Amino acid sequence: MGSQAFIVSLFALRTNALVSKNSSAFKSFSTFPSFIGKCPGSGFFSRSPNVVSQPRLVVRLSHESAYDKGAVELQVHGQPNSLEYRLFFTRDQKRFSPWHDIPLFHNEKEQILNFVNEIPRGETGKFEIATKESFNPIRQDVKNGALRFYKYGPSLINYGAFPQTWEDPKIVDPETGFGGDNDPLDVLEVGSATLKTGGIYRVKPLGALALIDGNETDWKIFAIRIDDKDSSRIDDLDDVERVFPGILAKVKEWFRLYKTAEGKGENKYGYGGQYLDREKALKVIRECHDAWKQLRAEMLSQKELA
Repeated sequence: MGSQAFIVSLFALRTNALVSKNSSAFKSFSTFPSFIGKCPGSGFFSRSPNVVSQPRLVVRLSHESAYDKGAVELQVHGQPNSLEYRLFFTRDQKRFSPWHDIPLFHNEKEQILNFVNEIPRGETGKFEIATKESFNPIRQDVKNGALRFYKYGPSLINYGAFPQTWEDPKIVDPETGFGGDNDPLDVLEVGSATLKTGGIYRVKPLGALALIDGNETDWKIFAIRIDDKDSSRIDDLDDVERVFPGILAKVKEWFRLYKTAEGKGENKYGYGGQYLDREKALKVIRECHDAWKQLRAEMLSQKELA
């Protein structure tokens, strides 16, 4: 799938409406223009932010959000467990994209990153940021007209994505032999709390696994929420194993086998199936952030977002 087929509505909202001008996040965030775009090839979404009916429910994020308490709201459209269900991100009643408008780094010097949670621990519904839709709401994935659920079993971790990252299909990893999966970079948050769908959290990266899924490189970055009760004891994957014995092996096996419940083959891992350290994880994150910036530049140069 080419980038034109899925890029959407970038920069719907100026950053000073989201973060304090004194924050480290604002410095990286305020350089982006404000655009309200249109999903290429789609007639459903328009340039107007009022693309669907008024929300039936508005849910505030918890105090653990990366932004000020109450600054970001989630607008729920449609009923849960329906094809119409969407979770939009808003600030001052204006929508913004959790993929493009939230800065990757909360504090780049200390390597603290922002993380958008999609699937809480224990959930079987496969929720994801909708990269093909205007403002990139969270929705439940659909296949052959039906909502997708994990048939293998519930998620063992809090699962989500790093904003402002992209796994470029054109960039082939020399170890896996495959390009990226055309999505934001996946995050496996291993802390003790169950996080909310749509929650924006500050995390520190701990390590990585290079999953090979359907002839695509699908990186999985382990992380822990800064506010987790065990965060001070965990700085790398060795610490994860010490504090949560056995969780790494269980997660690795889960991702290797979960598609077998759908009648598909097992997934594989690159790099000999090794757990990769924090520095490698940070390298992957930077590379995916650079790929996202290149994608944004290409779209702007083609005036697809004007």
